[in-house]
Amino acid sequence: MPPRPAARRRAHFRAAASCRVTLIALSLGDAYLELKSSPPKHLTQGEVAAFFARVRRLLPDVAVFAMDTALRLSDRVLPLLAAELGSGAVAPRRIERDLWALTPHLYVVSAKPDLAANACRALAEGLLALGPLPQ
Repeated sequence: MPPRPAARRRAHFRAAASCRVTLIALSLGDAYLELKSSPPKHLTQGEVAAFFARVRRLLPDVAVFAMDTALRLSDRVLPLLAAELGSGAVAPRRIERDLWALTPHLYVVSAKPDLAANACRALAEGLLALGPLPQ
């Protein structure tokens, strides 16, 4: 694994016309947040595969897939993400409402009730998972 940069950096990528991808390297670890602004019914398997390809390439400590919607993620989004993880993956774990953990370092959030609060909670959960287990 390549060494992590010590300085805080921000890089923007243009992934598709409907989304803006932002990579933020934090001093505590690397975090990757991808925000989709289209409704869940417009999310395609190709977009999900591209998200996972970016996560595999960047190797962040925490990755968050965020949907700017108040609709349920469990109907369309979670099945697409779980399918991309493969059949051997553990079922998504609900943390609260529409805040889900796919792995200890991969999260899915919606805008219900607050997108920023959900993304921050997912980031906090992922960074806590990096630490040692409580005794």
